[in-house]
Amino acid sequence: MKCILSKDRKSILIREVVNHVYVERVIYDLNPILLSKGYNPIYYFEGSPQISEGGLSVTIKLSKELTSEDWLFVKRLVELTGFKAIEGG
Repeated sequence: MKCILSKDRKSILIREVVNHVYVERVIYDLNPILLSKGYNPIYYFEGSPQISEGGLSVTIKLSKELTSEDWLFVKRLVELTGFKAIEGG
């Protein structure tokens, strides 16, 4: 499972998820924080949580660029959930 921060830091991509519980946990923890900091996230869900299908993908579009501190927080949060965090996708 991967979490990729786009180069412009305005979107977060969660890829290759084989169980919806992982995505649910990240969104449950991340959404209130993004909303409180004014990022106004919009979520796009694609695929299926089956490994043969490539897994579930979630794209989170943000209304503004993440600060360095907020990106570090997002990175730690997704890593604690079991994702590999990558910058620059």
